[in-house]
Amino acid sequence: MSHRVAVLALDGVLPLDLGIPARVFNELRDPDGTPLYSVVTCSLGGQPVRTHEDY
Repeated sequence: MSHRVAVLALDGVLPLDLGIPARVFNELRDPDGTPLYSVVTCSLGGQPVRTHEDY
C-alpha cells in the first residue's frame, strides 16, 4: 500500500521546489519493487499558480 504525498504549489514557487519531492518519493520502492509513495502536485482551490520564473 502506497502513501500519498501532496505537494502544495503556491504563487511564486520555485519550479525546482515542485520537482524535488516527486523525484525523491517516486524513487522509493519496497523490496518487491512496489512504489511506496504516490505524489500529487496541487494548488489552493485547483487554481493556476505563477512560478518565481514567471511561467
